[in-house]
Amino acid sequence: MRSAYEFLKFNWLLEDEEATFLPLDGDVERHPYPMSPETGEASFTKIELAMGMTLFRTTRRFTPASLGQLIHIGHVEGSFPGESLMIQTVTGGQVIHHEKYPAAELIFRPGIDLFRLADRLEVDPVVDGSTDVIMTALTISRTVLGHLVGHDIAERTLEALDLTPAPRIRVRAMPHHVSAHLHNAIPHDVAGASRRLLCQARALEYLTALMEHLGANVAAPPPLSSSRRQAQTLYQQLITLQGKLPTLEELAMQFNVSARSLNNAFKAEYGQPIHTFIAEHRLAEAHTAIESSDIPLKTLAQRLGYIHTNHFLAAFRRKFGYPPGSLRKRHTREP
Repeated sequence: MRSAYEFLKFNWLLEDEEATFLPLDGDVERHPYPMSPETGEASFTKIELAMGMTLFRTTRRFTPASLGQLIHIGHVEGSFPGESLMIQTVTGGQVIHHEKYPAAELIFRPGIDLFRLADRLEVDPVVDGSTDVIMTALTISRTVLGHLVGHDIAERTLEALDLTPAPRIRVRAMPHHVSAHLHNAIPHDVAGASRRLLCQARALEYLTALMEHLGANVAAPPPLSSSRRQAQTLYQQLITLQGKLPTLEELAMQFNVSARSLNNAFKAEYGQPIHTFIAEHRLAEAHTAIESSDIPLKTLAQRLGYIHTNHFLAAFRRKFGYPPGSLRKRHTREP
């Protein structure tokens, strides 16, 4: 399996411990890494997946003596074969990253994941020793991500995570139902080839859930034509406008188009000519106002743009089949 890393090196803080270069040509199963016995114990696991994806997990278990302490783990350096997306999520306590490339001080914990887009990493991790911590990371190159999900979706994902332009590192709140796929990506109760297949499936499930959560799997709607934008702008204007309605020619002048073009665009968007739409909209508002308030009919007619109250009464009867007065009487009789 081709690794997502070109190299990965751990410089330990304990004396007499040489730096560890992680082998890239195969899996690593629960390899211990140095911690003082007074602090606790730790190990890491690495699984190489198809297409150059890598799963990495560290497990750190602390003694009661570490309660409330910040445990410095060491210095980690690595490089990727091109810009790569690295995602880190934890269960248990919190992790502090003193990032060197690019420079940043970040904290991530359950419910807040870390996302990196870069061609290398250099970080000094610090862990809160109050709680055991399991960190799981998925690394995939930007190119491979594009092959897996399509270039457009891949780029929308990176943009939604605010990772472009690279190099960039961000922490982001993430719901449990998304991160859980990564938490469970490396099973301990499955062995052999099926284990790798299960890791691969869970990594892909995680990427799918992440993109669905971000909305990156849904293509952006095509840009609106100028006529549709004008129709939608006019709609918002009309539903809030009170009093006398401007003429069609006055509205057309506002948008610098012909009256016919504006009316046709509005009808195509909302199914009715402008004045038909606004007349029915206002009558529906009047019906609601009469049912729910004691506003005088004359005041309501003026607000809706009718010069004479009788014109309002006639229009209301044509629309609903009964006069507004009967609706008002029904409203006042109700307990």
